[in-house]
Amino acid sequence: MADVSLKNISKVYPDQVVAVNCFDLEISHKEFITFVGPSGCGKTTLGKKLSYRERIALLDTDKRIEQKQKKTINEIFDEDGEPAFRQMETECLKEFLDYSDRYVISVGGGLPMKEENRALMKQLGTVIYL
Repeated sequence: MADVSLKNISKVYPDQVVAVNCFDLEISHKEFITFVGPSGCGKTTLGKKLSYRERIALLDTDKRIEQKQKKTINEIFDEDGEPAFRQMETECLKEFLDYSDRYVISVGGGLPMKEENRALMKQLGTVIYL
């Protein structure tokens, strides 16, 4: 697992927002860092910053699913239903297990609700809840 420490954290609570000014993560050569949290909390934003700093790719499960299905998330929900979408999220994480490089992952807000997905994320590396 990564040695994870957060530095210079300032908390602001106007709308239950926690602002992280700077963070320090050390990532092993084969470790994934997965950001989880509610919609709009900054998973993708922090994921982009960390991937840029570490010069590694950001994998976004929602974007990956949209690319594979050639539909938006809303279209998938409307046409296929939520259970089908949740299964697509699980399949996406399973695919990541086969990747040989390290990545930063941003997941949809509902993905961690499924126990199987939580277990897969732990297999991949460090999970950070925002």
